[in-house]
Amino acid sequence: MKIIPEKSILEKACANLQISLTDGEKYDVSGCELVAELMSLNPLLKDLQSAEPLKVLQLIKKNDWLDIFPNVWTALHILLTIPVTVAKGERSFSKLKLTKTYLRSTVSGKTINQILESCP
Repeated sequence: MKIIPEKSILEKACANLQISLTDGEKYDVSGCELVAELMSLNPLLKDLQSAEPLKVLQLIKKNDWLDIFPNVWTALHILLTIPVTVAKGERSFSKLKLTKTYLRSTVSGKTINQILESCP
């Protein structure tokens, strides 16, 4: 089962990843090394049912290949920690809006005056 795409597509994607993860002179992932590591890792993935990132990461850890595939290890860690959506954050603001609306609608004029009078 071929999991890794064509080498030219892979090289371009890895170069883009290196650019994205570069800060000044420092980078988290070397694009060229990542291509080589992925090409070497591809035959070793034949035992996996699917090449899900978490399963590949677990395979690398289980076989103690961290020194052999450091760029793959780092890239997979980054991939697995990036949230897929921002729905959780948006949901929080939505709930906050509903709460504020409810509080505004339940506060009477008398309560507002009491709050204002108690302020220094």
